Amino acid sequence: MPKLEGEALNPDANRAPIVALDAILFEDGPLAEGDREEVAKQLLVVADVASKDPTNTIAMVHSRELKQLADRAKGTKVGTPRLNSQLRQQWFRIRSSLFADAWWFRRSSRDPIEPAVPRGGY
Repeated sequence: MPKLEGEALNPDANRAPIVALDAILFEDGPLAEGDREEVAKQLLVVADVASKDPTNTIAMVHSRELKQLADRAKGTKVGTPRLNSQLRQQWFRIRSSLFADAWWFRRSSRDPIEPAVPRGGY
């Protein structure tokens, strides 16, 4: 197996889909129908971003994982608790590996949902 290489992606350049995923997956209540669709959609957005640079083999691996996770999100039962869910755990793992850390990442339902575009712009 070849060595995986690549730099962490800039989370600020990908803030909108990350915030959208964090807003849904880091709540503790049950997953709703619309949540499943939104999670799948945003995971595919992030997967597309991750696949842009074929030399970043770490990001390419995560792109494939994100696509698989999007399929799983679509098939997750409505009403599935989000607290300690596989969707949350896998997103957290991938987000931590794919992107440089950002202060605005959510880690639990107690963290505020930050705006998709920071106040005052970039």
